[in-house]
Amino acid sequence: SLLVGIAFSLLSVIGFLVNCIVLYAISKGRLLYKGVSQSSSVYILSASSIAMDNLMIAVHVVYLIPAVFMQGCQSVSCFQTWLFSGGMRDPAVVFFSSFFLYCWYYTTLSHILISLTRLYAIVNWKGSALTNRKTVALVILVQVMSLGGPVLTQFVSPCCKISFDYLIYTYTYDVIEGVHNYSNDVVDVPFEVLSSVCSFVCYTIIIIYMRWMARIGAREIASKRRHQEYVFAMQFAAMATFYTVSWISFRVIPPLVGNSTEKWPHAITTSFVLLNSFSNAFVYLVNNAEAS
Repeated sequence: SLLVGIAFSLLSVIGFLVNCIVLYAISKGRLLYKGVSQSSSVYILSASSIAMDNLMIAVHVVYLIPAVFMQGCQSVSCFQTWLFSGGMRDPAVVFFSSFFLYCWYYTTLSHILISLTRLYAIVNWKGSALTNRKTVALVILVQVMSLGGPVLTQFVSPCCKISFDYLIYTYTYDVIEGVHNYSNDVVDVPFEVLSSVCSFVCYTIIIIYMRWMARIGAREIASKRRHQEYVFAMQFAAMATFYTVSWISFRVIPPLVGNSTEKWPHAITTSFVLLNSFSNAFVYLVNNAEAS
């Protein structure tokens, strides 16, 4: 538990710092305030995602990491290391778990939004621009839907709440025996699959389209702008890959571990989630000169 806690802490610190560096670069370069140009919409989408990523990291730092470090504590004051006397179903634990789910739903829905807007920007570049106002409206819509997700799956659905679980260093469903897991089967899995498939399809079309444009030797005035949008699209495609690996590991690792006494493999999922939480900023730093 000590090694896992240290690993989570390092990933959280690195992720938070990288995210803050990129948010500062975007703010200092006034990249969010370029009128109605399409490139501004990219930075609005990116900045909103990075801000949510920092909230995702924060909820791990505030609850899960301390619980992992205290796993060996036997004192009554440790409350069996859930940090709260009610255990997994304590209102505080439910709040932290629901806040995590809010951040996760935003990540899920934002990948759908970003992949569709990048496809629109590249293939339909002669059409009306995705203005800052439209972009902000879409981000607000995604925020509202993301807030509604935990309300539906954590409180309305008969079963099952998702929760931080310090015992396996990750997240798990609070399963109720004899009750179908509607939260997982009706909401979580369908939206995660939809997000990954939508991203894969959109970015595949973008790659094919750009190769076709290069093959026919297109020489439009906007070719430079289209290439810039392509770079942005590949940046977001990398993010989508991190995201997909994260949710697949959550589905695959528990059956592989089974009833084994070794619980550390579950920490791989949490590590992927934390890596995903600064993949946007990391790829941004690698690919964008504006951040330098």
